[in-house]
Amino acid sequence: MCDHSGMFGWWRRRHRRLYLRIIAGPVPAGATFTVTMHRGQITMATLQLQDNQHCPLSIQAVDAAGNPVALPTGSVSWSSSNTSVASVVPSADGMSCDVAAAGALGAAQVGVSVVVDANTTLTGSLDVSVGAGAAATIQIVPGTPVAK
Repeated sequence: MCDHSGMFGWWRRRHRRLYLRIIAGPVPAGATFTVTMHRGQITMATLQLQDNQHCPLSIQAVDAAGNPVALPTGSVSWSSSNTSVASVVPSADGMSCDVAAAGALGAAQVGVSVVVDANTTLTGSLDVSVGAGAAATIQIVPGTPVAK
């Protein structure tokens, strides 16, 4: 688990043995990353946000061995699988975005795709989990009135 600025992400193999890595950082105070490893490789990373947080994300292409390579020029698009949990606001150039808790608690997956040409599309995704933040106020909740 990592609760500081990190270069964790999750990438998936696509055409021509290139991968797309989503990089989060700096991670806001209280947010964490959970990283699952299998045979020395990151198999899943989850960004855990509180319901009042947001986090910048950026992308980087890597080769099959995980080494950074130049990102091919192409059309970049970002998405959220559940916009009631996590919203994404892409930067003007599409190379980064800001993911924010949207109100509802739960899970979503942030996705990004780069269409390089008619035969090559690179994709990446990052699981996002939104939980409740720290207590901000106390509410008094009345019960059902009963006769004396």
